[in-house]
Amino acid sequence: MPWSLRESSFNNAYLPAECPNYTNWDLFTIKIHGGGEFNASSGAYVGGTYRYVDNCDVDEMSFLEVATMLEEAFGHLGYCEFSYKLPNVDGLNSIRTDNDVLVMCTKLDLSRLVYVYVVTVNVEYTQEFQPSQQASLEYLDIPNVDGLDDEEIDGLGEGRCEVCFY
Repeated sequence: MPWSLRESSFNNAYLPAECPNYTNWDLFTIKIHGGGEFNASSGAYVGGTYRYVDNCDVDEMSFLEVATMLEEAFGHLGYCEFSYKLPNVDGLNSIRTDNDVLVMCTKLDLSRLVYVYVVTVNVEYTQEFQPSQQASLEYLDIPNVDGLDDEEIDGLGEGRCEVCFY
Protein backbone atom coordinates (compact mmCIF):
# COMPACT_ATOMS: atom_id res chain seq x y z
CA MET A 1 0.00 0.00 0.00
CA PRO A 2 1.52 3.37 -0.97
CA TRP A 3 1.91 6.25 1.48
CA SER A 4 -0.98 8.64 1.86
CA LEU A 5 -1.22 12.25 2.91
CA ARG A 6 -3.65 12.53 5.81
CA GLU A 7 -6.33 15.18 5.47
CA SER A 8 -5.70 18.00 7.97
CA SER A 9 -9.19 17.56 9.40
CA PHE A 10 -8.13 14.06 10.54
CA ASN A 11 -4.90 15.12 12.29
CA ASN A 12 -6.29 13.97 15.65
CA ALA A 13 -7.79 10.72 14.37
CA TYR A 14 -5.40 8.48 16.35
CA LEU A 15 -5.28 10.29 19.69
CA PRO A 16 -3.62 9.86 22.10
CA ALA A 17 -1.09 8.56 19.52
CA GLU A 18 -0.19 10.54 16.41
CA CYS A 19 -0.36 7.61 14.02
CA PRO A 20 -2.15 4.32 13.42
CA ASN A 21 -1.25 1.24 15.44
CA TYR A 22 0.70 -0.49 12.68
CA THR A 23 0.81 -4.30 12.74
CA ASN A 24 3.22 -4.34 9.80
CA TRP A 25 6.66 -3.21 11.08
CA ASP A 26 7.62 -1.96 7.62
CA LEU A 27 5.06 0.85 7.90
CA PHE A 28 5.36 4.15 9.74
CA THR A 29 4.11 7.75 9.77
CA ILE A 30 6.01 10.94 9.00
CA LYS A 31 4.87 14.22 10.52
CA ILE A 32 6.24 16.80 8.08
CA HIS A 33 6.67 20.33 9.38
CA GLY A 34 6.97 22.89 6.59
CA GLY A 35 7.00 26.63 6.10
CA GLY A 36 8.76 27.38 9.40
CA GLU A 37 12.33 27.83 10.57
CA PHE A 38 14.53 26.97 13.51
CA ASN A 39 14.90 29.66 16.16
CA ALA A 40 18.61 30.42 16.48
CA SER A 41 18.56 30.81 20.27
CA SER A 42 16.16 28.07 21.37
CA GLY A 43 16.58 25.63 18.48
CA ALA A 44 12.78 25.19 18.34
CA TYR A 45 10.98 24.96 15.01
CA VAL A 46 8.68 27.98 14.80
CA GLY A 47 6.06 29.02 12.30
CA GLY A 48 4.70 26.97 9.48
CA THR A 49 2.35 24.06 9.75
CA TYR A 50 2.46 20.27 9.63
CA ARG A 51 0.93 17.36 7.76
CA TYR A 52 0.94 13.63 8.46
CA VAL A 53 1.98 11.08 5.87
CA ASP A 54 0.71 7.62 6.82
CA ASN A 55 1.61 4.15 5.55
CA CYS A 56 5.20 5.02 4.64
CA ASP A 57 7.03 1.80 3.76
CA VAL A 58 10.66 1.49 4.88
CA ASP A 59 11.43 -0.55 1.76
CA GLU A 60 10.25 2.22 -0.55
CA MET A 61 11.73 5.26 1.17
CA SER A 62 14.27 7.54 -0.49
CA PHE A 63 15.30 11.18 -0.47
CA LEU A 64 13.17 11.74 -3.57
CA GLU A 65 10.18 10.12 -1.86
CA VAL A 66 10.47 12.51 1.11
CA ALA A 67 10.75 15.47 -1.29
CA THR A 68 7.65 14.25 -3.14
CA MET A 69 5.75 14.03 0.16
CA LEU A 70 6.80 17.58 0.96
CA GLU A 71 5.63 18.90 -2.38
CA GLU A 72 2.29 17.13 -2.12
CA ALA A 73 1.80 18.41 1.43
CA PHE A 74 2.84 22.04 0.94
CA GLY A 75 3.41 22.70 -2.75
CA HIS A 76 6.76 23.88 -4.05
CA LEU A 77 8.75 25.65 -1.32
CA GLY A 78 11.96 26.26 -3.27
CA TYR A 79 15.36 24.95 -2.20
CA CYS A 80 14.90 23.18 1.14
CA GLU A 81 16.92 21.42 3.78
CA PHE A 82 15.42 18.44 5.58
CA SER A 83 16.13 17.08 9.02
CA TYR A 84 14.43 14.49 11.18
CA LYS A 85 13.89 13.72 14.83
CA LEU A 86 12.46 10.70 16.56
CA PRO A 87 9.92 11.14 19.36
CA ASN A 88 11.50 11.26 22.82
CA VAL A 89 15.02 11.47 21.35
CA ASP A 90 17.06 14.67 21.47
CA GLY A 91 18.86 15.99 18.43
CA LEU A 92 18.21 16.53 14.76
CA ASN A 93 19.70 14.54 11.92
CA SER A 94 20.12 15.90 8.40
CA ILE A 95 18.49 14.27 5.41
CA ARG A 96 20.60 14.91 2.33
CA THR A 97 20.85 11.52 0.66
CA ASP A 98 19.06 8.22 0.25
CA ASN A 99 21.44 6.77 2.82
CA ASP A 100 20.29 9.35 5.40
CA VAL A 101 16.69 8.23 4.79
CA LEU A 102 17.68 4.57 5.20
CA VAL A 103 19.41 5.35 8.50
CA MET A 104 16.29 7.21 9.64
CA CYS A 105 14.20 4.12 8.87
CA THR A 106 16.51 1.86 10.88
CA LYS A 107 16.10 4.09 13.94
CA LEU A 108 12.29 3.89 14.06
CA ASP A 109 10.97 2.81 17.44
CA LEU A 110 7.70 1.29 18.62
CA SER A 111 5.87 4.57 18.05
CA ARG A 112 6.37 4.10 14.26
CA LEU A 113 6.58 7.89 13.99
CA VAL A 114 9.27 10.29 12.78
CA TYR A 115 9.21 14.09 12.64
CA VAL A 116 10.64 15.70 9.49
CA TYR A 117 11.42 19.41 9.53
CA VAL A 118 11.75 21.40 6.33
CA VAL A 119 13.47 24.77 6.13
CA THR A 120 13.45 26.82 2.94
CA VAL A 121 16.91 28.14 2.21
CA ASN A 122 17.52 31.37 0.33
CA VAL A 123 20.17 30.69 -2.25
CA GLU A 124 22.32 33.69 -3.08
CA TYR A 125 24.76 33.86 -5.94
CA THR A 126 27.99 35.33 -4.68
CA GLN A 127 29.76 35.91 -7.98
CA GLU A 128 28.51 37.69 -11.07
CA PHE A 129 29.34 36.32 -14.48
CA GLN A 130 32.10 38.29 -16.13
CA PRO A 131 32.74 38.18 -19.89
CA SER A 132 36.36 37.24 -19.17
CA GLN A 133 35.07 34.01 -17.60
CA GLN A 134 33.44 32.90 -20.83
CA ALA A 135 34.88 29.61 -21.97
CA SER A 136 36.89 29.73 -25.15
CA LEU A 137 36.92 26.81 -27.55
CA GLU A 138 39.59 28.26 -29.86
CA TYR A 139 42.39 26.21 -28.30
CA LEU A 140 40.67 22.91 -29.21
CA ASP A 141 41.48 23.34 -32.92
CA ILE A 142 38.34 21.50 -33.97
CA PRO A 143 38.18 21.21 -37.74
CA ASN A 144 35.08 22.07 -39.71
CA VAL A 145 33.53 18.69 -40.61
CA ASP A 146 30.74 19.95 -42.86
CA GLY A 147 30.70 17.97 -46.10
CA LEU A 148 33.08 15.23 -44.91
CA ASP A 149 32.04 11.57 -44.91
CA ASP A 150 32.31 9.30 -41.84
CA GLU A 151 35.74 7.90 -42.76
CA GLU A 152 37.22 11.37 -43.18
CA ILE A 153 35.74 12.48 -39.83
CA ASP A 154 37.11 9.33 -38.10
CA GLY A 155 40.58 10.11 -39.45
CA LEU A 156 40.50 13.60 -37.95
CA GLY A 157 40.55 12.21 -34.44
CA GLU A 158 43.86 10.38 -34.74
CA GLY A 159 46.38 11.71 -32.27
CA ARG A 160 43.87 14.07 -30.68
CA CYS A 161 42.11 14.13 -27.34
CA GLU A 162 39.99 11.00 -26.83
CA VAL A 163 37.21 13.11 -25.31
CA CYS A 164 36.90 15.20 -28.48
CA PHE A 165 37.03 12.42 -31.09
CA TYR A 166 36.23 8.73 -30.78
